[in-house]
Amino acid sequence: MAVSLLSALLLLASCAKVETQMPINAAAGKPGQVTNVTIDNFKGGATITYVLPKVGVGTPLYIMAEYEINKVTHKTRQAKSSVYNNQLVVDGFNTEGEYTVKLYAVSSSEEKSDPVVVVVKPETPPFRDVFASLKLLRDFGGTSTAFTNETKSNVAISIITKNKNNEFYPAETLYTSAEEGNIVARGFDTLSRDFGVFVRDKYNNYSDTLWVKLNPIFEKLLDKTKYREFSLPGDNAPEYGWVVSRLWDNKFDTGYHSIEGIPMPIRITFDLGVVTKLSRFKMWQRHDDLLYQWGNPRLWTMWGSVNPNQDGSYNGWVKLMDCESIKPSKSPLGTNTADDVAYAKAGEEYIFPVGGPDVRYIRFECHQNWSNSGKLHMMELTFWGGN
Repeated sequence: MAVSLLSALLLLASCAKVETQMPINAAAGKPGQVTNVTIDNFKGGATITYVLPKVGVGTPLYIMAEYEINKVTHKTRQAKSSVYNNQLVVDGFNTEGEYTVKLYAVSSSEEKSDPVVVVVKPETPPFRDVFASLKLLRDFGGTSTAFTNETKSNVAISIITKNKNNEFYPAETLYTSAEEGNIVARGFDTLSRDFGVFVRDKYNNYSDTLWVKLNPIFEKLLDKTKYREFSLPGDNAPEYGWVVSRLWDNKFDTGYHSIEGIPMPIRITFDLGVVTKLSRFKMWQRHDDLLYQWGNPRLWTMWGSVNPNQDGSYNGWVKLMDCESIKPSKSPLGTNTADDVAYAKAGEEYIFPVGGPDVRYIRFECHQNWSNSGKLHMMELTFWGGN
């Protein structure tokens, strides 16, 4: 009896009407089309302005654009905008030129209107402008290039070369939205090698690769165990126990701090422990919430000497270079972007002019800090030399 009842129930279930899932408000109908479309092209994209379809049957929830961004790979993108706006942006195009865009009004039940087909003509994408600004140059221990990025777009700039397996790899990649800057790949010997550089944007568009063959300039990291304090008359005393020798202890939680409230310029002097022709140096600011603020140096002069006068005068000193600490974003004081923080924490790098004199002693003469006050502090100094 129980088996018969079970069979009957299964039979009824198999004969029951199967209901399929339908769109919400399916009966609302297809939305109308956008009208009066106008286009404003810009670098890498376009702004499309339109009049929304009338409210009624198939009232739209949003407007959607479907378009191809690469005519070779046929990669596509979508852009959406709510009905509380009358325009949307299409971007990510790989090259300048004409591209077809289909505009749809889409209802809450995801029904599309008939498409409105328009043609946009994006100008040269920013990543290609960045690439056009690149020029790989021979540098100490490798190669470097300056770049300009007028639209401040998010890009990745990669320098590639071959590894020991004869395979190309990214020796250095810079992720940046800065208006201008430099990227450097170092750590190579003086033998001739191929270097390449290319640019990628956030849409995974790639530029061509610029290739050069060059011989990196010889340099080596100077041995910090040979550095010594070398205080001269006129140098500024430390405060809070932050003495000059902490500038080469490879620690970034303390450094040098002058007495506060003293007139500029503020000077410190030290001995590198070896006579060398300097190639470059890095300076690390006091960081965290003090980046580009307080007593961090902003304008200073580097002096060098082999045999300085013991009276503290500038007799026997040679001016090596003037330096300026520059925020990549050039944003106002107190506002630091991710680029600013990354640049400072990697150490601000300064290249000595080629053909400079041999030196052993360094005088760091600060003319202005980031707060225009009478103090100087920094965390670490590192030098490289060519002999």
